[in-house]
Amino acid sequence: MDNSAYHDNDEAYVAATIYGGYFDTTKCYSYASSKFSPTATTKPCGTAGQWDGNFMNYLTMSRIEIAKWVMMGGKCTPRSVMGNCYPGGTLDLQTTDRVDDKSMAADNVTPYTGTRCFQRTGNTLYVKDSGGSCVLANPSSFNLKVDTSSEPQGVIQQVGNKARFGLMEFKGAGDGGKVLADVGGNMVSLINAIENTNATTWTPLAESLYEATRYFAQVVPAYANSDYSYTVTNRDPYYFTQPDWMNPAQYVPCCKSFVILFTDGQPTQDLAIPSSLQDYAHTAANHGTSVHCAGGAGCTVNHSSSPHTSGHGTFPDHLSMIDHHDNCSGYYGGLASDSCNWNGSHYLDDVAYWAHTTDLRQATIPGLGIAGKDLTGTQNLTIYTFFAFGTGANILKDAAKAGGFKDENGNNIPDNGQNPAGPCVPGGPCEYDKVNNLTGVSVPDGIPDTYFESADAFQMRDRLMAAITDILKQSAAGTSVSILATAGEGDGALYQAYFYPSKVEGGQEIKWLGYLRGLFLDKYGNLREDTVKDGKLVLNQDRIVRMFLDTSVTPNQVKANLYMDADEDGDPDPANPPAPLAPLDTVVGIVDLDSIVSIWEGGNKLALRDTTTLPRNVYTFVDLDNNGAVGST
Repeated sequence: MDNSAYHDNDEAYVAATIYGGYFDTTKCYSYASSKFSPTATTKPCGTAGQWDGNFMNYLTMSRIEIAKWVMMGGKCTPRSVMGNCYPGGTLDLQTTDRVDDKSMAADNVTPYTGTRCFQRTGNTLYVKDSGGSCVLANPSSFNLKVDTSSEPQGVIQQVGNKARFGLMEFKGAGDGGKVLADVGGNMVSLINAIENTNATTWTPLAESLYEATRYFAQVVPAYANSDYSYTVTNRDPYYFTQPDWMNPAQYVPCCKSFVILFTDGQPTQDLAIPSSLQDYAHTAANHGTSVHCAGGAGCTVNHSSSPHTSGHGTFPDHLSMIDHHDNCSGYYGGLASDSCNWNGSHYLDDVAYWAHTTDLRQATIPGLGIAGKDLTGTQNLTIYTFFAFGTGANILKDAAKAGGFKDENGNNIPDNGQNPAGPCVPGGPCEYDKVNNLTGVSVPDGIPDTYFESADAFQMRDRLMAAITDILKQSAAGTSVSILATAGEGDGALYQAYFYPSKVEGGQEIKWLGYLRGLFLDKYGNLREDTVKDGKLVLNQDRIVRMFLDTSVTPNQVKANLYMDADEDGDPDPANPPAPLAPLDTVVGIVDLDSIVSIWEGGNKLALRDTTTLPRNVYTFVDLDNNGAVGST
């Protein structure tokens, strides 16, 4: 993320457009005591000698400050040791670089009239009568501090402890990225890390994702030992020390892990990826119809507008290329006269595919051939890409395809998920495109489901929250993992609710499939199924149910061991292991949740009801003023 303004410098201010940022867009501000403070004045603000908050966001906010505002509310002075920004503090604009001069009408939005020249340098805004130019001789100056009337919060505070966050930033100098806050660390350290991070010019996307993946693998950093700790157990992302109920602290294998790659630029200074990974996504990527670049490294060499000589045939300067190997192509945003001048690379989707399809915590890590730190089950990453202040970043979309697909047919390829497998086609089934990214409706839109983009501050906030919400939905339960939501005891029965946020049946993905069922509860405290389906608890017939998490499959699944109790003593019979049990051998002894024979199941009854004679209506309402009551509209 760089220091530039979050809109093009030649983009005129439009009063009807809402510009998000530190200033409240609906308020007017006065300037006194070296800070801007909101007032009760109604717009237009300039007539009262005040500043329009919406105009000030347009004029002063940089991309890095917008990102901080979206993520954690902005840089606050003072911030408490608990990470709070209390009312009475100020939000500080602290871009280090100069923002280009702007000459524009100052009427109604500032205390000035006529055309004025505005320039921001560091945390100071300069204003002068332009006189037809922007030579700032003896300008008026204003300290860019914004008084807060309530605690500013961003997406991270809103999500809170529902997720275990960490933070890595691109290195301004050198290769890869550096971990600033460990996954699962306290919220204060994360907020402080975001608050104090600075904008950089280079965006080594593949290198940073590669270093982040090695961090989850807890192997030695690829670029510098200072990038992260890999020898301290408490800083391992799979070692839980929080929340307070995690006592003692312990490894929690098979936690679903996600990386959001947040950037406003194409890859630059991004070549230092192991050769074994430089073409890792070859089978997963769309190569188009162009001539293949020579070698796994592809076309990453700077050249002029003359034809490339490395296997490109006669295609001049990559403009016609749509090749996975060619980061310099027009498809990947390359320019005709400056294709590879900043040492970018196409390796991002290769690293994303490797991180998504590889168990990163095993004795030897595939793709690298180095010793790993083995954990039970499978530890891999799902990659989300977020393009800030822009649209159409194909290299990020390709990384989302390769690093975020749901492998429904088990072939480790992002395809249509069918057997036999085939490529995704518009409107058809697709493992990386199941929903409309803007509406959330389960209709493919041609955009990878783990790719998000924004063109302004409010869109960035909403789309980042949408991305994290999607992650929470996946991490709460996968395609085969249930959540036991509630349980209430009755007389000899227990009623259990559970749901699948996502479940694949018959090759189709079904969202939020819920169940409510009854199981017997015997006098010994055992759960029992209604094995013979007679609606009565018979101890020597109805099997004892004991649930467990099966970590031998990926993704992990909640299953149940079924035991006979022929002597009716409440203990599973040792002669009856969890296997097909004679004479009641119609149900296997190790089953998934759906195969447990329940007394009664409410979801099925709802699904089979005749809605013509027994209609079911679900009501919702709008509460625009947030008072807990049904709104008037």
